[in-house]
Amino acid sequence: MFVWNDPYRAMLDSENLANKSVSRVQEQGARSRERILDAAEALMAERGYAGTSISAICKESGLPASSVYWHFSNKEGLLEAVLERGSNRMLDEMAEAHAAPGTPRERLHNLLQRAAAVFEAQPQEFRRLDLLITLERSGSDDDWRKAIDQFHARLRAMIEEALFEVYREMDEQVAREIAAEGARFAQTLGSGATLEAIRNPDEFDPSQMIEHFELALLALGERRLAQHAARSGR
Repeated sequence: MFVWNDPYRAMLDSENLANKSVSRVQEQGARSRERILDAAEALMAERGYAGTSISAICKESGLPASSVYWHFSNKEGLLEAVLERGSNRMLDEMAEAHAAPGTPRERLHNLLQRAAAVFEAQPQEFRRLDLLITLERSGSDDDWRKAIDQFHARLRAMIEEALFEVYREMDEQVAREIAAEGARFAQTLGSGATLEAIRNPDEFDPSQMIEHFELALLALGERRLAQHAARSGR
């Protein structure tokens, strides 16, 4: 039987095989990266950043030190990745809730309720991680601070946007002021809530805290609108 030897087909088969090999390597690399992050997140939350060694992370993840350095360069890079992954996971859930259909007040309510659910679902160890790192490392040039700063900036922007939508039809300029003030208040309250959850985990109720917080935000907005109306003589 005569078989036509097609060099173009042979070249395509070779390329497909090479692409599959690359994909397998990439998948294995992604899985090993996640295993390292899981191990580092748990250990750093339990022991703190300074008390967690690369060797302990390797033992927990079952991967060699070369894998840690390949993916993250050093321990500081690993810390930054841990914080970035955790914060993005939380913020993406909140953004999904805010994007759901509804009136501006309903969307604000959905955002805050999802924030409470995300906070409550976090392992107690992860809640402690940010605080432990802050206490241990105070340098302003540390790369890990970028992940924390980005988290706070994105969360603040999300709340600011939601508040602005609630009041923009009444008075756009006042709505911007309300949104900015409310976002600052949210950031302060969030820091205090994290500390309280760590100190009194059995007594802390995220759902109740968020309910009170929503009432406070809306009361703040109504007060600012009333003050603006009084100044304008309305």
